Amino acid sequence: MLRWILPVLGLALVLWLAFKPKTPVFPEKAPPLPETVYFPAEDTPDSFARAEECLRKKDRTCAETEIRSLLTAEPENPFLYLTLGQILFAGENYEQALPAFQNAKKFDAPDSLTDPWVRRAERLLGESEQLGVLRSPHFELLFENGNTLSASDSVFAILENAYDSLCLLWNYYPEKAIGIVLYESPAYEGANPKPEWSSAVYDGKLRIPLRIFDTDAPKDVLIHELSHAFVHELAGGKAPVWLDEGIAQITDGTTVQLDGLPPPPVSLLEKPFTKQQDVETVKALYAYSLAMTGILFRKAESFERMGVFLQQLKSGGSVREILEKDFGTSPELLLKESEN
Repeated sequence: MLRWILPVLGLALVLWLAFKPKTPVFPEKAPPLPETVYFPAEDTPDSFARAEECLRKKDRTCAETEIRSLLTAEPENPFLYLTLGQILFAGENYEQALPAFQNAKKFDAPDSLTDPWVRRAERLLGESEQLGVLRSPHFELLFENGNTLSASDSVFAILENAYDSLCLLWNYYPEKAIGIVLYESPAYEGANPKPEWSSAVYDGKLRIPLRIFDTDAPKDVLIHELSHAFVHELAGGKAPVWLDEGIAQITDGTTVQLDGLPPPPVSLLEKPFTKQQDVETVKALYAYSLAMTGILFRKAESFERMGVFLQQLKSGGSVREILEKDFGTSPELLLKESEN
């Protein structure tokens, strides 16, 4: 059934398949931001359920409205401020997120909960104020210095072409510009810890270290991370890690190379790969996520059907229920098939 899928992929992505990395280069996807509310069970008000439901549906506007409504009744509740800050942070509104986290701290939320968020918001808020800005039709690029600015034309050229290809493949056009951070200093790597094996990262912005242009695979890394941005939009951040990474590898032109790697447990494939420090484990996670996703594409038969699947996830559908109902499979079965 893939006779026509593969030529389409080849046509759309031919620019990115000119060369492959000589050594493994692992793009990174940062762990998803928290989108549930921290609140001591004994203090949870009945009206809190509405906010929780909004968060489950990934409707941040609704969730923000409900939390602000609760704050009018409980203006010194630190956990409501903490939740509001997380919602604003997830929407990249760092300017309002920071005072929300500071209020949570002011009203005695535990430092262990507030301090990491305060540091993240301060760091990212400072980033937007300190970096230069360039814009193209579909991207907003923040650059650190003259060295990164000089690479911006290459980044824009690669990503604009990749953007057009991905729009055609998914028949989907993102509503807003995608943020890019092009940097040299580790200060701009993002708010989440970054393991040594990773190269670029998508955490709501494409974070691109200048050093990837010293490798032989910058195009592959850029399209890989851009794919994460598309999948994030299509699935509302609800795609399982193995599927997200598998789709990114399909679009960057990676081929399946299991090379005798032992299959990892599904539990690891469902967690952010950035939690792993061992490179061999990371190799297996990427390889099997690609193999599993390839099998799922054969069952789906098209990007259009996979896009419907991702949008079902965005609407609150269960990964396992949709896989079983629409594709007659499960993560465990996909992993088992990939071993054959």
